[in-house]
Amino acid sequence: ENMADALKEIHRHGKNGSLGEAAFKCGKYLFRLADAAKNAGISDDLVIKTYALGDEISNRIKKTDYSKPGVTQPEGDGDPHELASAAAVSDQYGGQVTTPEKLAEKVQEVGALAMSQISALDSESLGSPVLKP
Repeated sequence: ENMADALKEIHRHGKNGSLGEAAFKCGKYLFRLADAAKNAGISDDLVIKTYALGDEISNRIKKTDYSKPGVTQPEGDGDPHELASAAAVSDQYGGQVTTPEKLAEKVQEVGALAMSQISALDSESLGSPVLKP
């Protein structure tokens, strides 16, 4: 679900080629996707980076009021939340992710990794079902 929501936001807000806007709008879904993967016991580097990115965007950047005196503005012209989000993507993924399309690819990689590793677990490892037959 979080992978689909992240991809939806990237598609919706990345049409103009703005990595920052796409990242800013999908930040909470990146966080939730990677958090679910971590909670399932996946500790892959990609999951950790995506978790850190989602946390940075949804819990820090989104809550920053850039209009307040003394708050450091991100470099560049445009919405400061989007500029900071693009910088956070670069911090986590380096030069690997420079477009909304490449961000979508990372989201799909995390989702595929989580699905493959979770499906390999036996049902006992995943816990008891909520509704018993």
